[in-house]
Amino acid sequence: MIYKLRKLLWRILGVDYEHILKCVDVSWLRNDKYTEWGEHSYANNSMIHRWSDAPVKIGKYCSISYDVRVITDDGSHLYNTISNYPFSWNKISNKCGITIGNDVWIGLKCIILPGVKIGNGVTIAAGSVVTKDIPDYCVAGGVPADIIRYKCTPEEASKMNEIAWWDWDESIIEERKDNFRLSIPDFIYKYKK
Repeated sequence: MIYKLRKLLWRILGVDYEHILKCVDVSWLRNDKYTEWGEHSYANNSMIHRWSDAPVKIGKYCSISYDVRVITDDGSHLYNTISNYPFSWNKISNKCGITIGNDVWIGLKCIILPGVKIGNGVTIAAGSVVTKDIPDYCVAGGVPADIIRYKCTPEEASKMNEIAWWDWDESIIEERKDNFRLSIPDFIYKYKK
């Protein structure tokens, strides 16, 4: 009822209420229609902030912790103009989107900013703000997030991407699940192509 009254009042005052409502588009990440989810990935009470249909791609076997915020585009606040104020509400900035690789763990209360690509096998520490691309198989954290350490050598990361266990049949993954506690070098030795 309150929404109908508000819409009526805005209409009487000549306010473009539909555009204003579109500009504040926050929803559960899991329910977002422009987000593509890989198999077995999940998010716990995480939100997405979007002002366009910029795509979000989440790979397979990703764990997205509680209260992670994903922001898909710059909205109306542009950093490269004279003023930060959104004088033109109807001009939405570039669609950026976000890509999250396979087997990624994003910790509690992280913020993922527009245009970011997070590689395969990455761990993002709790409370981090991801402002730039994060390469495969590393641990990143901080504000802004930076690489804390690599989980393996670049050659080993390349071999893990070749093995691509996340593309295995589910029955094979179930059969080999005890091997997921091996070190990366031992896992590569056992399953290299």
